[in-house]
Amino acid sequence: MSQRIFLLRVIRRLVFIGRKATNRLYQLTSDTEHRLSAMIESRPVVAGDGMVAKARQFAEVYYGANAAVTPVMPALPRAGREPAVVLLLPTLSNSSLFGGAATALIFAALLSQRRGMPLRVVQTVVNGEASRLQGLFDKYGIPVNAATVEVLSVAERRHNFYGYLDLHPEDQLVVSAWWDAALVAAFPLRRKFIYLVQDYEPIFYANSDQKLLAEQSYASGNFVAVCNTVLMAQCISESGKLAKDTPVLHFEPMVARLPRTQPQGTARAKRTLFFYGRPSVERNLFYFGLRILNEVFSRNLLRAEEWDVVMAGEGSAPNIQLESGVVIRNLGKLTLDEYDALKMKTDVALSLMMAPHPSYPPLELALAGAAVVTSRYGPKHSLGSYSENILCVPADLEAMIEAVVKASQMSESERLANVKRSILPLDWQSAFAACFEELDLLLDRPAPGQTGTPALAARTTA
Repeated sequence: MSQRIFLLRVIRRLVFIGRKATNRLYQLTSDTEHRLSAMIESRPVVAGDGMVAKARQFAEVYYGANAAVTPVMPALPRAGREPAVVLLLPTLSNSSLFGGAATALIFAALLSQRRGMPLRVVQTVVNGEASRLQGLFDKYGIPVNAATVEVLSVAERRHNFYGYLDLHPEDQLVVSAWWDAALVAAFPLRRKFIYLVQDYEPIFYANSDQKLLAEQSYASGNFVAVCNTVLMAQCISESGKLAKDTPVLHFEPMVARLPRTQPQGTARAKRTLFFYGRPSVERNLFYFGLRILNEVFSRNLLRAEEWDVVMAGEGSAPNIQLESGVVIRNLGKLTLDEYDALKMKTDVALSLMMAPHPSYPPLELALAGAAVVTSRYGPKHSLGSYSENILCVPADLEAMIEAVVKASQMSESERLANVKRSILPLDWQSAFAACFEELDLLLDRPAPGQTGTPALAARTTA
């Protein structure tokens, strides 16, 4: 054995011993932290007899199964930190900056501007790269420099590894996901937090712990509900889950009108049918959508040679050949620019959503000039006020087939004319304007059980 190999082995052994020692030190400090927390919170510290030593701790079992609600520990702010708008978001991963996550970021950014406060974004599930924030703000005309946004993460926390979030007494917290609402409801807040309700999340789960936790997130009573669409305000108000006198506000989302101004049908060999296909998201009814398209082409209601059929939304789904021979090509998870390009050439879209929120794809596609077929659910019966390009029909096979055929018969000039008629605002500033005015009356009101500067009386609205 050469001297070099001998030295390398010695170094490897020392590294191994150091790693074991570090792990033991980590476990010791973690146990000490838990014991101190138990003492602070007046919980019993269990002695380590033989039987107990074999038992798994409650926190390990419970939060192992419900990781998203693993507590975040509030901490004192660093010296000199100014009050901020603090947005809790599952992740800032680039693939997640669509739909509700994008709306929450834009809402928080504009709220921070309105109140003259810096913006902090706290990732709670996945610590993403957050490299496209500026692109998101620029795309929607939000005059915020992403470099000034402080990005934090508590996503790494576990039952035996605490996550800490420093809180200023005058911070304004904003959440969108139910688990973040559950986390914030446990904080000792001076003022109500803002709960952006962008769908009725309990229906995302079968009867389960997750469904119960999602329902319970509406019951804390120390938030202002700001709902994405009047449909969501109606849904949450009628759910019976809100605490008494919880203020309920709503806004209609901004959706871009893309500049497809001239009919393109004569310039293309085939028309485009777009299927919003996400097999992992059950409420998007992926397999029902496949069945609808299979029947439409099998019955020759649409001629296969006249249509290019594509889907997008997830990269894992395969290309799918229907019984008629038509192949649905999966374009995968698109960037914002790729999605815009697809919207501008789509003639007919099938975008299903078994939930009360209209969801963004039907609105975005309709205002890009496509005829869109989507599904009714709860208070969502008609979306004609958003656009006459949207056919909202019962989730029944024959009704859906009929709607797809009807959508294919809408001329491009008719669809483009419908784009001009919509209640949806043209920019996010006007979308949130009325909400911000009402929030000005509500945000400084003390949270239940807390003290603070009295504000004008809150009013409940939908």
